[in-house]
Amino acid sequence: MTPHRPLPLLALAALLTLAAGAPLTARASAAPGNADALRGATSGKGLFLVDLADGPKIAMYLKLIAGSHDGLRAQGVAPDFKVVFIGPTVRFLTGVAPAPDRAADRAAAAEIAAAVRELKRRGAALEVCAIATKVFQVEDARLLPELTVVADGFVSLIGYQAQGYHLVPIY
Repeated sequence: MTPHRPLPLLALAALLTLAAGAPLTARASAAPGNADALRGATSGKGLFLVDLADGPKIAMYLKLIAGSHDGLRAQGVAPDFKVVFIGPTVRFLTGVAPAPDRAADRAAAAEIAAAVRELKRRGAALEVCAIATKVFQVEDARLLPELTVVADGFVSLIGYQAQGYHLVPIY
């Protein structure tokens, strides 16, 4: 059993937004921007490390990544995103729930597949660690077609950071 960790404020806000039925993208002009953080930036090189064992959380965070993509674009910054999936997350990347008897996982499987398709459509590179697929016994051929299997997710993280991408850990 995984010990309980408090949700980060951003995740809590996202959950409240989901509960209210609102989209996870930036609000209209009344919403605050990120002018100080983005001053002088022309591109946003984000490297998202996804290492979760909970289907609904994976779906939520993938939607938040798409929202961050929209937020950058809305503020005049070109998003350039890489998403690297490691650990137990790989069990949720086939479009089929790893625990079909769990209703939340069944619903999340479809949401995750849709979110992966959407991120790929927006130009994000989506990589899956082959070590994780081996450890969690997920056949690479069963992975969603938008995903690219790489030898080692950690090596991807090191390489992308050397290229100037900024790590956003999601675990």
